[in-house]
Amino acid sequence: MQSARLTSPKNLFYFALAVSTLFVLYNNERFFLHDKSDPAWIHLQPVGNWIYLHGIPGAIALLIAPIQFSSRIRSRYPAFHRASGYFYFVSVLITAPMGMYVARLLSSNPVSYTISWVHGGSWLLCTLIAIKLVRNGDITRHREWMMRSYSWALVFLTARIAIRVINPTDPNVFDAIVWITIGTAMLWPQLIINWKQIFPAKRQPQPSPVNRAAVATGD
Repeated sequence: MQSARLTSPKNLFYFALAVSTLFVLYNNERFFLHDKSDPAWIHLQPVGNWIYLHGIPGAIALLIAPIQFSSRIRSRYPAFHRASGYFYFVSVLITAPMGMYVARLLSSNPVSYTISWVHGGSWLLCTLIAIKLVRNGDITRHREWMMRSYSWALVFLTARIAIRVINPTDPNVFDAIVWITIGTAMLWPQLIINWKQIFPAKRQPQPSPVNRAAVATGD
């Protein structure tokens, strides 16, 4: 029973998420620990300290969101669930617009910066809808829109992992990879939401009803 719980789809997702986060932190974000002569820092010079106002709330949102999907925390600690949910909301409210602003500062190519505009705008919109639904008392749809919101948050990881694995040298290929991760961001939560309708469980054949009259007469 315990091993089955550990290998449940949700726990396997959490494990993959933890590994992915460590991978991205090591391969893409460790330049934050280096001095300002690092090429990544030089690339971010036009942004200045605005990068922190984008990066720190974004990291908080990525870390807090999995807590929102824990049924154990929801049932045992509802006040903590609500508080962490609003922390997630405020983090997205800051990091998504800042990501759009930072992207525009770093690139004058519309193909490049509109990626962040679509990503940040969609992430913010899904989060706002999720908050509105929970305030309306529609918990089921609130959870569905939180899944969509978190899917947009995970683009931060999926895009960086795909770029690291493919290692493109052409900027157009780089942009194409990010567009693909963004284009599929709404697909994965929708598959999870509608999984049982797409792949319904096989019904066990029902035994035929007994004809009581026939049994009584011996027929």
